[in-house]
Amino acid sequence: MSSSLFVQEGDSSRAAVRLFCFPYAGGNSSIYRGWQAELGSRIEVVAAELPGRGVLRHDQPYYRLDALVDDFMEQIRPLLDRPCVFFGHSNGALMCYALTLALRRHGCRLPSHLILSAKKPPHLDKEKLHSMTSEALIERLRALNGTPPEVLDNPEMMELVLPLLRADFSLSETFECPDEAPLSCGATLVGGSADAEASIGELSQWQRYLPNAGTPIVLQGDHFFVHTRRSDLLELVRNALKPYFSNQLGRAGSLPSA
Repeated sequence: MSSSLFVQEGDSSRAAVRLFCFPYAGGNSSIYRGWQAELGSRIEVVAAELPGRGVLRHDQPYYRLDALVDDFMEQIRPLLDRPCVFFGHSNGALMCYALTLALRRHGCRLPSHLILSAKKPPHLDKEKLHSMTSEALIERLRALNGTPPEVLDNPEMMELVLPLLRADFSLSETFECPDEAPLSCGATLVGGSADAEASIGELSQWQRYLPNAGTPIVLQGDHFFVHTRRSDLLELVRNALKPYFSNQLGRAGSLPSA
């Protein structure tokens, strides 16, 4: 894989910490557009861009998470020269976890903190959306409330969208969680109050893999609160990153503006 899987928006020269952001199924780096401006120049936002979308729209998508993680590993290593935090929403949360495991296996610098949003832990993720009929998958997407009805009702558009979604769903639905020790890094769990895809009780079970994760933080909204509660989510991210500035700010616990 020669194409870049990471999009850096801002100038990293002043950044004290890098925030790597990973997308939900069918999403791309544009999900996190504008986060850089809102979080300020001391946080560098680096968004993952998967093949089949965005600037990589002509590349073949991944179907297996282990292959994607291998290529993430190759490209992220030069970017681990300062403290970093991983954020992932839905499918992106599993990418964060799997990538952190791989980095630990290879003796690389690990993220200081994981923020896992709107995703069941691996042992509870049993649904097989990637193998559904097109009709059943479209109805499932309608229930998720993340795809505009005009897209779902347009056969030509869905002909383009469904293969990419099947690939992305396959990433998590074929993932076999390795039998490894829990991760000791800090962790924050985030859920939507009306998210039928990942209940707060299900989110809590990530503590099996991340014992330092506390009680999930609940934001109002369904599975796509990453958009509908954006301001609240960004405030949560700021709070999660505060400890990693304590040695670099004149006053610990506050973040500078851009």
